[in-house]
Amino acid sequence: MTNNVLTIHNRLFINQLHFYRMNFTYINYNG
Repeated sequence: MTNNVLTIHNRLFINQLHFYRMNFTYINYNG
């Protein structure tokens, strides 16, 4: 149970990190 929650949290964190990196690259490219 704890491992499953940790995996879901890790996946969300990685998705969020990827989103921020893409957004940062987009801003850098446009600005």
